Amino acid sequence: MMLFNEADTNKEPSYLELLNPAQRTAVETTEGPVLIIAGAGSGKTRVLAYRVAHLIYQGVPPRSILALTFTNKAATEMKERISAIVGDDKSSMVWAGTFHSIFARLLRQVASSLGYTSSFSIYDTEDSTSLLRKILVDFQIDPKTSSPKSFLHGISKAKNELKSWQDFADDTSPQMKVFVSVYKEYEQRLRAYNAMDFDDILINMIRFLQLSPQTLEFMQQRFQYILIDEYQDTNRSQYISTKLMAEAHKNICVVGDDAQSIYAWRGADIRNILEFQKDYPDALAVRLEQNYRSTKTILNAANAVIAHNTHQLKKELFTENPEGPAITLMETQVDRVEAERICQRILIDTSTRGDLQLKDIAILYRTNAQSQIIEDTLRKNNLKYTIIGGMSFYKRKEIKDILAYLKLLINPSDQESLSRVCDLTTGIGKTSLMKVEVYAKMNRIDLIEAFSQVHEIDGITKKAADAMMQLATLVEDNKFRLDHEPHADVAISYIEQSNYLKLYSNTDDEDMQDRLRNIETFVENLRIYLENEENINQEDATKPTIQEYLHQMALISDIDTLDLNADRISVMTLHSAKGLEFDTVFLAGLEDGLFPLTRETSTKKDKEEERRLFYVGITRAKKKLYISYAKQRMRYGYSTFSAPSPFLAEIPEELFEQRHSLTNSRTVNSQVKKPTTMTSTSYFQNEMPEENYSQLEEHSMYTVGMMVRHRSFGEGKIIRISGGGESAQVEVTFRSVGQKKLMLKFAKLEII
Repeated sequence: MMLFNEADTNKEPSYLELLNPAQRTAVETTEGPVLIIAGAGSGKTRVLAYRVAHLIYQGVPPRSILALTFTNKAATEMKERISAIVGDDKSSMVWAGTFHSIFARLLRQVASSLGYTSSFSIYDTEDSTSLLRKILVDFQIDPKTSSPKSFLHGISKAKNELKSWQDFADDTSPQMKVFVSVYKEYEQRLRAYNAMDFDDILINMIRFLQLSPQTLEFMQQRFQYILIDEYQDTNRSQYISTKLMAEAHKNICVVGDDAQSIYAWRGADIRNILEFQKDYPDALAVRLEQNYRSTKTILNAANAVIAHNTHQLKKELFTENPEGPAITLMETQVDRVEAERICQRILIDTSTRGDLQLKDIAILYRTNAQSQIIEDTLRKNNLKYTIIGGMSFYKRKEIKDILAYLKLLINPSDQESLSRVCDLTTGIGKTSLMKVEVYAKMNRIDLIEAFSQVHEIDGITKKAADAMMQLATLVEDNKFRLDHEPHADVAISYIEQSNYLKLYSNTDDEDMQDRLRNIETFVENLRIYLENEENINQEDATKPTIQEYLHQMALISDIDTLDLNADRISVMTLHSAKGLEFDTVFLAGLEDGLFPLTRETSTKKDKEEERRLFYVGITRAKKKLYISYAKQRMRYGYSTFSAPSPFLAEIPEELFEQRHSLTNSRTVNSQVKKPTTMTSTSYFQNEMPEENYSQLEEHSMYTVGMMVRHRSFGEGKIIRISGGGESAQVEVTFRSVGQKKLMLKFAKLEII
């Protein structure tokens, strides 16, 4: 049922009554730039959806509204809320989706002006890594010393900063010369394959907007109202493209929380939200500070922690929720005991709280390396769990294989997809494929066309030639059918004709049968998508296509495929937890050096991002928060000793339970202490400041500041020595792996 009717436009819409005063201001201020600073759990999705609905209520054409999100899940939830207010007809005409999906949709319409065809492929991380791996082989670069992933990270970082390979051409250092050559080749091959990677979608959107003043004016008139979710996560490309589109009308509304900016490592620029009012001096700033998710205890902890960050947009979250239970702090000697304590606490809570189910519980950690012990212990205790951020359904080999067949059908120039299909096709070897590639380049044709001419190419065996002709016929025949038959019928018969299913159907192997069931599930989902009238693009009344489906699959994220309805504990990194909420949350591994994660090059800026990540972890909890740490943890195959995280000292003592572990009777007051001096480190009562650590008589050969060499970690500098006798420890900052704590008894350090 819709919450307003066009016949009642003289009345105040009833949905406004559901908003608090700050939310209502954010919804009703529709003209001009607006910055909505939305604290955790403050109802930002509702505000975004209601704001779009309110624009439509005021007579704004839905097709002139652009709403950008970072996940399909967020976009879907927003569209559902908009539809509940204004109805499906109007909501379907709003351009709402992720940056990448919306920009890809727009680029398909103008691809030729940028040197692509409308059937361009989108390469996900795995596709790009595969392409770079081949380039490294061709350039005779050892992938063990320079991995494809490291090159991809460097190229992506450059693209996020809008730098092409030409921008690095003047750097003549050997390392940069290699990077430039690989970057250049990567770009040339993407072009030749009629493909864009994730970063290209954003960059090409800017290129399109900058093509001409007329082009830019057209886009500005098309989207007169722009809304952006999670603005703190935008990178340089997203900032520039949306700023260009909003320049004419300046009806830009951004929603975000600088306190939850945790993606600097993938290009997010927190300055975009911090400096929004510099870009738009007349912008209205609205603070959503009422939290509807967490208890007062949890919010007080979060507020106290984030207050230590210097660069932030000030706000103070409050809630009308109950005080809630105190935070439980669990100290353990070793990481395995930490995992066991977490499991025991879960067993106790689920047995004593009748309303608490496993699906209401999350275990969060800083690094993926921590998951193994937690998983082992959960299994030992027969506790069901799901790893969030593990292999997505759409990243499985058999699904990637089917996607390659479909991508080849849509874009015959996609050599990565063709190469994958050839690996699955009996008779087509790498040598034959290379010869056809040379022929295709010489004749300026795509590879499928070259396959159809394979008998004119010297040195190709009859077996390879027959297999290539068969594949070319399969693709070309079905490509012709796309223009005359329903895409669902073509897709299903094309997959059946490929004979790929026979790889899994003629065996009793359980794993093979699972893969076959995955393929069947995928094909059924594809059919439903292509036959679903709700997926019709209202803008041009075209039915959904295989290409649109492929673009959606390429841009899908782990959070889009989450199923949190199964009664299982959610286990994940803190980064994966953003946007989620749970009744009970365990934050594991709160140790100095692990969380905050410190490296040799760590800066104050890095420390502030780590603190924001801790803030995100705290605010995932609705009712109960546990925090744990281990004094000793296995890392890189070695047992390391750690002090508790300095972040713990930033939480007021009164927010913790008196007894912080299941077996330890010491109060939290004996564990957590505020810094007694104005230093960057918080110390605990049983510790001494670094400069007072004793130089041990039995290890008098070692001193702070000394350079040493470790057999596995290489060269490093001693920054601290502590303990005595068998427990003597040394803390070293290594060039290769960063800061580590080692037992002097076993470290066997060589003085250099």
